[in-house]
Amino acid sequence: MQFVLAIAAVAFIMFMIFLYLYTISAKAMRKSRLDALTKLYHREAMAQQIDVLFDSETKENCGTMIMLDVDRFKAVNDNFGHPQGDVVLCSVAEVLQHAVRADDLVGRLGGDEFCVFLTGRESPEDILWIVHRIEKGVHAIRLPDGMPLTCSIGIAPYLRQEGFAEFYLQADRALYVSKQKGRDCYSFFEEVID
Repeated sequence: MQFVLAIAAVAFIMFMIFLYLYTISAKAMRKSRLDALTKLYHREAMAQQIDVLFDSETKENCGTMIMLDVDRFKAVNDNFGHPQGDVVLCSVAEVLQHAVRADDLVGRLGGDEFCVFLTGRESPEDILWIVHRIEKGVHAIRLPDGMPLTCSIGIAPYLRQEGFAEFYLQADRALYVSKQKGRDCYSFFEEVID
């Protein structure tokens, strides 16, 4: 009987050690996929998540990429300091998380460049509803001098892209058009084609 109890105790201890190591490993894995500052997905994690969607769903149901740059972010850092720039980036991250649905993906691609991926097929009206929520939230962020923050947005709806790389290229080109139009606006990739 003591032998059986000893084996059970050892098995229980081994199970607890395994559970502890698994929990630590899972936390480390999640953390390694997140941007350290904003706690959003980083670029590689966004790419992986979007490419997984393409592998697991019919392509017609893959969504829309929205890219966002904070307008004149370098001036924010230069005028108010990098800590204030970090506050701005974290505020934008919060706006994006609140503007989208639970199934959508939100990431920081680097610097002041953010990405939202709307999962599923959306109408242009639904896409614009989310874009307007993003713009309204970003405009509500105030800089230390009281001025509102603005952003430029590029939108790439599903047009037979094969994954993250194509979506990124198209959304980035649309973002460039928004900057050329004077910033604080959005552009669809279709405008680039036209």
